[in-house]
Order: sequence, then structure tokens, then C-alpha cells
Amino acid sequence: MSTALCTPNAAWSQATQAGLKPIETPFSQRTVPVEHRAPGTYTVTRAAYPLGVVLIPSGSDPSASPAVLPAFVTGTDSQALTLDPADLQDCSRGGGVVFL
Repeated sequence: MSTALCTPNAAWSQATQAGLKPIETPFSQRTVPVEHRAPGTYTVTRAAYPLGVVLIPSGSDPSASPAVLPAFVTGTDSQALTLDPADLQDCSRGGGVVFL
């Protein structure tokens, strides 16, 4: 897992988009949707989120803005990524999925 500097377009509780800037794994800086979701298993597809998405657990907004959050960075041939609660245990304040 990598990390990214995530800058929301509003307070995290109201954000609809966030800029992602890589900290470790190189990927191009980008703006992606922000979604607040209840805990569970999610499949994020390239078709729905061509550049990626930031997922924030409902009621667990990051305390800082911008925030450094974990980022799952996929390979260029990946079409989807499934995240379950075990994958997200290090993402208590949210995390990003980035499609290369």
C-alpha cells in the first residue's frame, strides 16, 4: 500500500472530489471523486472510476485537510479492485484507490 496527500474540495464531511498527490508510489497527480460509505466489502471498477476514488468511512472523516491517506495503486491492466474490511483496517479515516 502507498500513501497520497489528499486535498478535498470542501470539508471532508461535504467533499465530493479530492486532489491526490503521490507520496511514495509514482502516479500522476489527479482529481477523483470522494464517497462516504458504510463499512463493508466494495469492488471499485476502472469503468466507474477511471482515475480512482477516495473512500471515507461514514462518520470517520480525516481530522486534517489536506490529509495523508493510504492509497491502493493498481497496475495498468487492472480493471477492478475489491476491498474488504481486512484490507481497510489501516484506513480508519479513509483511503484511495488509484488506477494507473
